[in-house]
Amino acid sequence: MDKQATIKFFDSIAPKWDEMENPKYTKRIASHFKKIKVKPDEKILDAACGTGILEPYLKEADTLFLDISKNMLLELLKKYPAAKTLRSSFESAKLPKNYFNKILFFNSFPHFENKAAVVKKAYKLLKEGGELIIFHSLTRAELAKVHGGSKETKKDAVPTQSEFKEMFLKAGFAPTKIILEEGKDGCFFKATK
Repeated sequence: MDKQATIKFFDSIAPKWDEMENPKYTKRIASHFKKIKVKPDEKILDAACGTGILEPYLKEADTLFLDISKNMLLELLKKYPAAKTLRSSFESAKLPKNYFNKILFFNSFPHFENKAAVVKKAYKLLKEGGELIIFHSLTRAELAKVHGGSKETKKDAVPTQSEFKEMFLKAGFAPTKIILEEGKDGCFFKATK
């Protein structure tokens, strides 16, 4: 999806987004956070944060919630009025380099057009030892079924593990600190700077 179509699509569904979330899939978030291990006062960017489904897991950290959709951020602020938000695409957001401990893309990475450019930018924004974490509460097959039912998201897919590894390495991430996992709780991809 191009940026304008993405904004229009997510703005239109934002008011009912939380109602559409399947509890079966949202329960999987906790299993992912066993691997993420948020520490108090870490600087975290929740990129393409939507309505803030990750906020309860990030509340001890210094988190910036970023989304391209104004309406998604408005829904987030209804639930978490103190949240720090920025309305922007990740690609054009003016953010400090070497600043974040973690950058998270939850249930959003398939919607980015130039995924390699997103990974390269994330690398620049992370501190040394920082982590880029791209994860999804759906398995690859479940996601294909969900996205296949909508003309707006039909082409939005999770890259293969080899494509992720190539993007991570080209961006400069440490080859020995790349995790590529897929299982019953969805997809989990992590690279450390």
